[in-house]
Amino acid sequence: MVDRAGGRGIVVVAGSERITLDGELLVRGLDNDYIIDYGRAELTFTARRSIGQRSRISADYEFAAGGYRRSLYMAD
Repeated sequence: MVDRAGGRGIVVVAGSERITLDGELLVRGLDNDYIIDYGRAELTFTARRSIGQRSRISADYEFAAGGYRRSLYMAD
């Protein structure tokens, strides 16, 4: 199920993911192995890694159902 913002109803807790490719731990970052959109729970691999038909990808992560509460307080 997709919400109004395009989310899938869960939010991956930032920094909690552990992504492996063929048993090798990958590194997050645009100049590294993958990037992740925590709000959409989408994982995108960079061109640095070759992923083939026989590749084994594993993703372990923590998630928060329903997102986070946010408050904004302003004073003058």
